[in-house]
Amino acid sequence: MASVKAIEARGFSFRYPESTAGIGPLDWAVEEGAFQLLVGATGSGKTTLLGSCKPAIAPAGERAGSLQVFGRSVEKLDAREAAATVGLSLIHISEPTRQAEISYAVFCLKKKNRQSYKSWSLLD
Repeated sequence: MASVKAIEARGFSFRYPESTAGIGPLDWAVEEGAFQLLVGATGSGKTTLLGSCKPAIAPAGERAGSLQVFGRSVEKLDAREAAATVGLSLIHISEPTRQAEISYAVFCLKKKNRQSYKSWSLLD
């Protein structure tokens, strides 16, 4: 049985208008029910990538490749469906506590669920 991908990017790239700033191309997938950390330096594209998954807050710019949520192209999600399917919560942790906070959260989740979790960085 094939696993369901909550988010899947295939060759996805994004560029802001009249700028060289952007992300990609990248291939990335998050399986349904998985817990992943998306980490990177300020301005590396974390918010741009995740915001692109929700049409109501997607940044304006040039896109290429494929970005899907539960097998549906983000561009084809209507406002009601996107609101019911895609949630986004951004947190900012001060630099001195960032590693400790994330490490503790992952430790607690591993202990509770006895699963392995992975992180993915836009800096790789």
